[in-house]
Amino acid sequence: MRSRGRARPFEIEHIWADHYDRFKDQFVHPNDFETERNKLGGLLLLQRGVNQSIGDATYEAKRDAYLSNSENLLARSLHPLAYQNLPSFRSLLERTGLRFEPYDSFGPEEQAKRQELYIRIAEWVWNPSRLDLDGEKPPIPQPIAETVEHVSEPVDRLEPHDATGTEREPWNGEFYCSFGPIEYRSWEDAVRFGFISGGGGPWYSRTLQLLNPGDRVWVNVPGSGYVGVGQVTGRLQLAKDFRVRTPNGDVPLHEADKKYHSDLNNLEYCEYFVPIKWAQTVDLKDAFREVGLFGSQHTVCKPTTQKWRATVERLKTRFPEFDRLAKESV
Repeated sequence: MRSRGRARPFEIEHIWADHYDRFKDQFVHPNDFETERNKLGGLLLLQRGVNQSIGDATYEAKRDAYLSNSENLLARSLHPLAYQNLPSFRSLLERTGLRFEPYDSFGPEEQAKRQELYIRIAEWVWNPSRLDLDGEKPPIPQPIAETVEHVSEPVDRLEPHDATGTEREPWNGEFYCSFGPIEYRSWEDAVRFGFISGGGGPWYSRTLQLLNPGDRVWVNVPGSGYVGVGQVTGRLQLAKDFRVRTPNGDVPLHEADKKYHSDLNNLEYCEYFVPIKWAQTVDLKDAFREVGLFGSQHTVCKPTTQKWRATVERLKTRFPEFDRLAKESV
């Protein structure tokens, strides 16, 4: 791989040097360390020479070298000074909601966050709306208020329609939900406790405001397929406020499961939840997927394409209890 217009090729840089002894407290076996070390979140691209000069240095030394010697902003962003000296970088963060952050140390938890960032970058870079491939205007991140009032017609300005098809038609009243990435959100938890969620930045959470009690939602897990259909039972809630039923009574979800504990007080990046009563679900391994089904990167949207109408009709044959809750309420 060669950088555009330059002679020096890029090389893959491991943020963790190949020294298991530095990570014995985190990993029981060297093989576990090696597996984690090679994950995407722990890798960078550096030009030859920079990569060779830092060798097997500690993270702290590498981070300083990334800032002073690398032209790669992804590498430099590990250092806090990158955010002070680059106003255009700060502007990018405000515009996209991408969650870059510097790290004083870089262990397994930080690497997992970094991998999540890479996923979000890829979703933003190749988002059809940003590339103007679907006729929609690119999404503009908007902060979510502490208290979200009932949202009616004006919420359509958020991301109401996903026009990835070529022909628009009236919305069929069925909502689409993208639930994932599954490495950071548990479909098993969503079924058990009754919810859908989104977080990690305003672009991923704000469209949950489209949902109101009584709405029907079809849930797709990107890379796996459609896994369920349910009815919305309440409005959008902050992670710190969302409560679930357990054998010990109703408790906040972040107390029932620690994976939802991060960023509870960060209104832009915390997880947001919408309570759901499931009509029918399947395990992730049994997700329904076939060529031609509708898909979107929006957490929630109101598709207005022929493909969505055809997809819903197909899904109704695979989830025959889709209308069970509506019939029970009659």
